[in-house]
Amino acid sequence: MNFVQAANFSDVNIGSGIPLVPASALVVGDKVTGWFGWDLAGAANLNDVSDTLGNVYELGTRVDDTTNEQAYQQFYGTVSVGGSTTVTANLTVSSTSRRGQLAEYSDVGDFDVQAAQFEATPGTGTDGINSTAAATTTAGGLRWGGTEATSVESGTLSAGTGFTTRDLLVTSLGGIEDALTNAVSEEATFTQSAAIRRCCGMLAFKAVPSNAPTERSRLNDAPMRLGAHSSGFPGDLIGSGWF
Repeated sequence: MNFVQAANFSDVNIGSGIPLVPASALVVGDKVTGWFGWDLAGAANLNDVSDTLGNVYELGTRVDDTTNEQAYQQFYGTVSVGGSTTVTANLTVSSTSRRGQLAEYSDVGDFDVQAAQFEATPGTGTDGINSTAAATTTAGGLRWGGTEATSVESGTLSAGTGFTTRDLLVTSLGGIEDALTNAVSEEATFTQSAAIRRCCGMLAFKAVPSNAPTERSRLNDAPMRLGAHSSGFPGDLIGSGWF
């Protein structure tokens, strides 16, 4: 499992989409994981997640803070078309307090399990925020965690024990992290310095079998095709139709 890049977005103004723009092009075979949040006052739901390349994303677990009227929903997908893109949450109606984060990973296997919950009173001690647990089935896979504050942002946010922070939205509005799976019942955890309401989720993916090359490795190991004439050397002319 290798982290590639992250992206985030936050806007209090009204809109029907939540766009996330990775700085670098997505690579075929990589996994994209993330979460989106929005205000529930206008009865908005997440219709789907799409990007400008046509990649397909699955909607994961959704949990709501019904008191503060804020939603959190996870998503994930495998990159089948690489390139620069915008990944967008498409809401059924326009909403405010739109936000989200994503991460891209290489060398990750198939989707395994997920978990998520809303916590009205998460603690401020170590690992005070948690997703609830689910049993992962392979060791060495990706265990991704995401969290969203559903009350006024305050204090600081950091990764849970054994996790690496990959992106923070503002200071503590949202965060994403990752760790390796251990093939046991496990969860995502975060630590915050101020007691604010939170949604927290986990997405877990299986390890890639040691004898199974990933799509990224297959592309890197593919031999150069004669006639591609990318270098401009005479050898590139063979089979090009230039004779």
